[in-house]
Amino acid sequence: MTCEWLATIDRFLMTSRAANLRQLSKIKWAYYISTGVVIFWTLTCVPDLIFIYISSNVCDNYNDIWGIYYTYINNWFFYTILPVFTIIVFGTLAYRNMRTLTNTRQLQGADRQLTHMILGQIILIIISALPGAIFDAYSSASVTVYKTTEQADVEYFIFNVLNSLTALTYGSGFYVFLIVSKTFRQQVKHFFCSFGNNPNAVMPASNGEQIESFLSLFPLNEFICLRSLSFISNVFDYTGQKQEQVSPMLTLLPDLYRFYAPKWKIEAKAISKSAIQVLTLWKYCPTSFHPILAVTSSFTSLRILFCSACELQSILNYTPMLKYIKIDRFTEYDKPYDIHYGMQYNMKYNMQCSADGSYTYDFSKICAVRLKQLDLDHSVTSFEFIEQLLKCFPNLKIFSIVAISARNMIDADRWQRLITFSLPLLRVFNFNFGCYDSESYDNMLIKLSPFQTDFWYQHNWYINYVVDNEFTSVYTIPYSFTHYTLTPTMKKYNSPSTNGVNEFDNIKYLSLFTGAIIDDSSWYFRNIQSLSLASTENHRNEDDEYEFKIEHLKKMVNLSNITRLEITERCGIKPELLLEILKQMPNISSLILKKKIASSFYTNHELCELLNKKIKMFDYTNPAS
Repeated sequence: MTCEWLATIDRFLMTSRAANLRQLSKIKWAYYISTGVVIFWTLTCVPDLIFIYISSNVCDNYNDIWGIYYTYINNWFFYTILPVFTIIVFGTLAYRNMRTLTNTRQLQGADRQLTHMILGQIILIIISALPGAIFDAYSSASVTVYKTTEQADVEYFIFNVLNSLTALTYGSGFYVFLIVSKTFRQQVKHFFCSFGNNPNAVMPASNGEQIESFLSLFPLNEFICLRSLSFISNVFDYTGQKQEQVSPMLTLLPDLYRFYAPKWKIEAKAISKSAIQVLTLWKYCPTSFHPILAVTSSFTSLRILFCSACELQSILNYTPMLKYIKIDRFTEYDKPYDIHYGMQYNMKYNMQCSADGSYTYDFSKICAVRLKQLDLDHSVTSFEFIEQLLKCFPNLKIFSIVAISARNMIDADRWQRLITFSLPLLRVFNFNFGCYDSESYDNMLIKLSPFQTDFWYQHNWYINYVVDNEFTSVYTIPYSFTHYTLTPTMKKYNSPSTNGVNEFDNIKYLSLFTGAIIDDSSWYFRNIQSLSLASTENHRNEDDEYEFKIEHLKKMVNLSNITRLEITERCGIKPELLLEILKQMPNISSLILKKKIASSFYTNHELCELLNKKIKMFDYTNPAS
């Protein structure tokens, strides 16, 4: 009976709309409580071995205190009042939780079956246990009342009948569930029919409606122990149809820790009522059209594919527990709105219009003390905005930012002041800044040199910079991108403390101009998987034969990891040279030729044999056709 009413409480917790209550329903707690129940009832029976004796074939108790405890507390409270009251109250609350689901599709499948099972159990308790509880109350109240022999026999008969009826509570639950729940019957049938066999595997459909098909067969709220849920799609869900189907179910998964849907935009209301701690979405905004509808959430890790400054301000205001934020595309500027909407929009986010028509944001009232890591990829922002933003994170330890076309970001002195006075705990700072600048070459070098001073070395932040005509790139080591283009006009300046060690280990895809392949190159790429060889527009094909040296290439690129080689239109490489290159690539499997093939290509038998042996994907495009 104890396990019965504890299970009823667990059903109430699982179906609660409050995330903090659902989090109490954990298998770990079930183990602890089950162990406690066994210990408690074992200790409760120990006094019987001491105080109970047999006299004239009748069991009797010679300790009055134990007799009172056994009658009123053990029998009346633990066996009657507590289980009956708990099962009826919490069973009714669980039933109410199920009935208050707003989405009618949620009241299908396991939800409806669980509702029937709870209702059936309550009815069973009322029929079997409640009459016995009432009679026990009567017997206890009339124990001092004189009763005739006939009256005592009648009451004893009633006691035996009700006591036998109480046994239905223990033995009939299985049969009640079998009668009222189709899902339970199917599970029982599946268990006996497939006993000893391997469980079936569920394979989702491969068409565009696979998510809908899966959810129609297996509602998410049936997976009550689910910890991580991912929706992988090739297209963005602009309509929100999947969102409407999935969002309400998230609140019914008490153990759901991680939710991954990078092509979706989920309403904050659904997230706030769930137990989710790690969240990945396309977009997320806690506020609706009006600030009064804002929703506070308690997740600690957030990754979003796109976010504007006003949306980030809203996130920081209404998600106080955040420890980690990653934004794939971040912009300081917002898309245009109509006049009426824009006025309310700007008032809501405390935005002020500046003289140039852009908006400034007030982050002065935000203090996200729990945030430890911030990653901003492909950021379109100014230094002034980033400075204002970072002052909100006094305990920030890790900060990464990538900003191309950000001229005022390349200012070592401003970064040094910001870090010194506003980010005292910052220990990891990764950045990649690029900009087009018309300044002279010498002036640009003077501007970049402060990035290689003692301040940066003391923090173990080593910075290199590259100047290529009017484009300048400044980055911490190792280089953060996976793609890189190396041209003959690029000049790199290494931090003297590193000498370029592990600088380009993250790069997997390299576009290499043949004019950049030289003997004493300061570039080295050890983990390249895809290599594209190119030439400048005014470069003659014949020149490649003289400038392209296999030995020089091997000093710049580790050829053993390359699986894909591309030869572009203007890159003039003869079959003999191509053969030598392919021989240095043991793992090559794909070859792309975007240039006209000479007749000697077909007559080079050694090259044809090597291609036939190694190349699994060959793509040829004749630019003249």
